[in-house]
Amino acid sequence: MTNESESRQQARENLNEQLEKAKRRAQDSKVQQTENLKTELGRVVFDLAEEKFPQEAQQRKRQSAATAFGVGLAVGFLARHVLGR
Repeated sequence: MTNESESRQQARENLNEQLEKAKRRAQDSKVQQTENLKTELGRVVFDLAEEKFPQEAQQRKRQSAATAFGVGLAVGFLARHVLGR
């Protein structure tokens, strides 16, 4: 009888462990799905904003390109200065 109760206890513990693992996987999956949905929603909102405000979008793109160009120049200058020594 003791072996039977020990077996049942072990079976309960195994089931509890499996249940906890399943809960953790479900939570991880839920978090990942939430992040994916947020990303997709952000893309859709951004696309809609570009459609509704095309001039502002173009202006922002030009500003971003100018900023990137300036940063590239600065990095190039610093790299040349540091490597030139």
